[in-house]
Amino acid sequence: MADHLSDQEQLQLIKNWWTENGRFLIICIGVAAGAYFGWNWWTTSQREHAEQASALYSELVSSVETVGIEPLGDDERTTAGFLVEQLKNNYSNTVYAVNASLISAKLAVDKGDLDSAVKELRFAIEKGKEDLQAIAKHRLARVYLAQKNYDEALTFASYGKDDAFASKYADLRGDIYAAKGENSSAIAAYQEALETIANEDNIRRNLIEIKLADLSASGE
Repeated sequence: MADHLSDQEQLQLIKNWWTENGRFLIICIGVAAGAYFGWNWWTTSQREHAEQASALYSELVSSVETVGIEPLGDDERTTAGFLVEQLKNNYSNTVYAVNASLISAKLAVDKGDLDSAVKELRFAIEKGKEDLQAIAKHRLARVYLAQKNYDEALTFASYGKDDAFASKYADLRGDIYAAKGENSSAIAAYQEALETIANEDNIRRNLIEIKLADLSASGE
């Protein structure tokens, strides 16, 4: 039908359509453009944020690289503490912050500051994803065991999954029950640890068997 309209009539149809739909079209274009540029800004911002966190974490790792070989000096501890706080305060939702808190907890334990280790490990549990939470909970239970806070230790030594951590958690529960003097529960936990341990983990298998033998020899 439009083929039979004059140029003037077709122009008027276009004007009428634009009057009815132009504002909506402009809004749609604006929303699409805003979403496109907003997404680009967000992804760039996130990438830069992650890169900054990665750089700080790399600096932290370098500052504590002698841990296990020789004690950290006061300057190195101060630097490490500053970097950990920077990561936790400014990049708390990144894996770098969680890993930094695990490093900080290790340094605190080495120094004998178990309360600080608890604080760092609780941060890792709160902010970390499932795999890092499993590591942090296991370490936190160990710290509570060292503090003789057995009830809290057992709370965090509970583990319901059948994976690589299951045997380590059962072994830990055995240590806690043994420390409490609950030998039968300790024996059951150690036996569970042996049943779920990886075939190649011979060193830990031998240690658990020694613990079991000691408990069996001591009786109830």
